[in-house]
Amino acid sequence: MSRKISLAAFQAVVIGLIAMILMEGVIGLSLAHPTVSPIPTDFIRYLYFGFDHRTISLTRECAIYDHEVTYTLRPGTCSFANREYDNEYRINSLGLRDTEEALSRPEIVFVGDSVTMGLGVEQDEAFPQLVGRAIGKRTLNAGVSSYGTARQLLLLQRLDRSHLRHLVIQYWANDYMENVEFARDGALSILTEEDYERTVAREEAAQRYWPGKYTYNTLRWTRHYIGWQVSEDADVTEPDPRLQADAFVGALERSPVDLSGVSVTLIAISPAFLEAVRARAAISEINWVRNIDLVDISPSYSFDGARFFIDDHPSRLGHAAIARQLAAWIGGQYTRAPADLL
Repeated sequence: MSRKISLAAFQAVVIGLIAMILMEGVIGLSLAHPTVSPIPTDFIRYLYFGFDHRTISLTRECAIYDHEVTYTLRPGTCSFANREYDNEYRINSLGLRDTEEALSRPEIVFVGDSVTMGLGVEQDEAFPQLVGRAIGKRTLNAGVSSYGTARQLLLLQRLDRSHLRHLVIQYWANDYMENVEFARDGALSILTEEDYERTVAREEAAQRYWPGKYTYNTLRWTRHYIGWQVSEDADVTEPDPRLQADAFVGALERSPVDLSGVSVTLIAISPAFLEAVRARAAISEINWVRNIDLVDISPSYSFDGARFFIDDHPSRLGHAAIARQLAAWIGGQYTRAPADLL
């Protein structure tokens, strides 16, 4: 009897190992080649953001601690890759993905997060650089991955604003919590250097591969996914647009930089959010906040091929479309054929 039990246990272990190896292969191949995966795209995307993707702001080669804004990009050159892209980053002395020359007397400054920074595309393919080439004006790409509106405003204090005529603010829904804090307190809770280093170390550990990693994390995140799907929040992917707008405009009203005399344009992919900003800004006591311009870039972000398949950042084609839209808004006609920018 004990021999039969031992044999059954051995068979169960072998079957378990085979199942794990098969799952490791299926999940690994699905993350590497999501367009041909038999697994639903939404679930592959859920797994990707759950445990697989890398964060540039927590990568030692590309980011460095900053006591005022937690981190900036690290001056110099680095490479950063995720499943669908692998790009070079050339960072100037202020920790921005632009040239050193661009820091001097820019007329148009673009602030935002990884979308503006150009995560996933080469430096000269990001829409701030494309707009500058298209309209022949001196521009600065001041987008930094994961920065909310509040940190973007703090960053403005470091920039040469002597010739600033246009400020373009790119918004994403994950700016909300940072903006809430800044609108309420006029300041942000910044990580200490020790806490930041611990966070970086955890990110590095999470990126290491070990046998069974994909299987373990898939089972773990499947439980979260199912729980989310059956919860009342399954159809809620971001805060109410009116709450976002109140926090965004509140952050602007706390801006440490007076933007009077500057044409300020907000770009976002949510028409509902933009309309809520319009209503909230209209009752602001600050003149430049009341006069903020709004541009819906969702048409330039939503067409087939405008985004990476699972990463959700704009592709090269998406950046080119956003650049065409903004160049028309800011500078009128392109000085070259749009095809030259693709």
